[in-house]
Amino acid sequence: MKKSIFIATFILLLVVGWIGSGQFSNKVIAQDEKVETVSETKTSYSEDSQNNENEEFTFSVETKIFNSSLIDQSIELQGQTIHNKKIDVKSETSGNIDSIEFSRGDKVSENSKMITISLEDRNEKLLSAKKDLERLNKELILNEKNRDNLLRQNVERIELYEIEYASAKQLIDKGLSNTCRNFECNKKYQWYKS
Repeated sequence: MKKSIFIATFILLLVVGWIGSGQFSNKVIAQDEKVETVSETKTSYSEDSQNNENEEFTFSVETKIFNSSLIDQSIELQGQTIHNKKIDVKSETSGNIDSIEFSRGDKVSENSKMITISLEDRNEKLLSAKKDLERLNKELILNEKNRDNLLRQNVERIELYEIEYASAKQLIDKGLSNTCRNFECNKKYQWYKS
C-alpha cells in the first residue's frame, strides 16, 4: 500500500514539474528564420490638470518575412481493396461445365443460373444407378430369405434338442441311460437356446 502511494506521489511531482517548466521557459527559438524586433515609443499626453507629466509607452513587436512558393496540389496514393465477404459456391451436381453465365465481380441473385453443366453422361449414370438399386434389392431379398431359413433351422434344432434332452432325462430317471449323454444334450440345448 505504501509503495503505491509513493509511486503515485512521484508521478504527480513529475507531471507538476513538467507543466511548470512550460510556464518559466517561454522563449522563442528561431534558428533559420528571419525575425525582426521593432521597438516603438509613443508619447501620450494627459489632459488632466493634476497629472501633467508625459507618459511613454514602449511596444515590442516581432515580425517575420514570408516568401510565397507553389504548392503541389496532387496526392499520389497506392492502395489495395479488400473484399467484405467471401462466398464459396458449390455445385449441387457433378459434371463438365459448358458455359459460365456471369463474369468476375458481377452481382448475382439467389437461385440465378450461374453455369451450364453438360448432360452427356447423365442418362448412363441414371441407368447404372437403377441397375445397382435392382441388384441391391435382390441381394436384400436373398439375405432376408437366408435369415428366415437359418432361423427356421435353429428353431428345428432347438426342438430336436429339447426332445433329446427330455428323452435322455426320462431314461436317466428310470436308470437306463448314460449320464454323459445327458450332459451333452443339456449343453447343446442351453447353447442353442441362448
